[in-house]
Amino acid sequence: MSVLIAGTASCLRKRQQLVYIRSQTASDSLMAYLGTGDTVLVYEVKDSIRIGQFFPWIHSLAEAYDSLLHIHLSPQLLAQANPWLIDTFAQSDYYTQMQQGHFVYDQQQYVVLQPGQRLRIPSPREAQVLEQLLAQVYIDINLPEFALRLYQGDSLLYRFPVRIGQNREKYLPSEGKVVNLQTRTGRGFISNINESPIYINFETGKAYTHTRRDDGKTTLMPLIPSLEPEINGQCYGQLIHATTNPATLGKAYSHGCIGMREGDTWRLYFYVRRGTPIRIRYELQLVNEHGDTLLLPDVYGWAQ
Repeated sequence: MSVLIAGTASCLRKRQQLVYIRSQTASDSLMAYLGTGDTVLVYEVKDSIRIGQFFPWIHSLAEAYDSLLHIHLSPQLLAQANPWLIDTFAQSDYYTQMQQGHFVYDQQQYVVLQPGQRLRIPSPREAQVLEQLLAQVYIDINLPEFALRLYQGDSLLYRFPVRIGQNREKYLPSEGKVVNLQTRTGRGFISNINESPIYINFETGKAYTHTRRDDGKTTLMPLIPSLEPEINGQCYGQLIHATTNPATLGKAYSHGCIGMREGDTWRLYFYVRRGTPIRIRYELQLVNEHGDTLLLPDVYGWAQ
């Protein structure tokens, strides 16, 4: 265990001591620094961390430090303390990489942390403030607008384009019945976050392993967490998840799920926890920034 006291840094408008750590175990000397409540730990990454390794890695890191710091070092908390991490994951989007001239066949091999990079591990005091901010986050989806908004209190953080469920009923062999594919509306909360989702072909009941992209190329399915909301006291199976075909955004295309760009889904994930409130609405009238009232197309015909 190597501990280096590297001076002080401003955090939450207070001067905080920095302790650089290069292993996942703590010595007695580090324990002494943790007792101040203002200590900021800076973890230096030892090896390359790829997307496929990230979740086991962060949970291992949390297991090592949670009892010492008296916080739960979730991916969300780590990302809020290191906002650049959110941008790094968002950049893994297949289409973003293609624009930069990089073809990514296996997204799980995409490197998100490089050796020598440093991650701030928040002190208990900073973690408390960040947790309070995360507790103010909520999701608002307006179906005919094909828009998902992420708020933190009164502040709009992001507005993401989405796709929604088709306006029809369909017999699904996997369900053994005719299913209404429209996305349901209501209020609720995020009941589950799946960090390793498996996507099933509703026609065959088999899991997808590959996906055909909008540019005609085929890749392995990416690893991007999905969110499952509970709406009006029920889980309908309409997930919020990434789509590998962003050409379908702005359309009633899915089997009821809310589809998003890969990079947008990462941004959403790093702000959302189990219990995050969500509202899914169907409102056709909008008021734009100039005060003009706009009328959206009645996608589902519910206004008739």
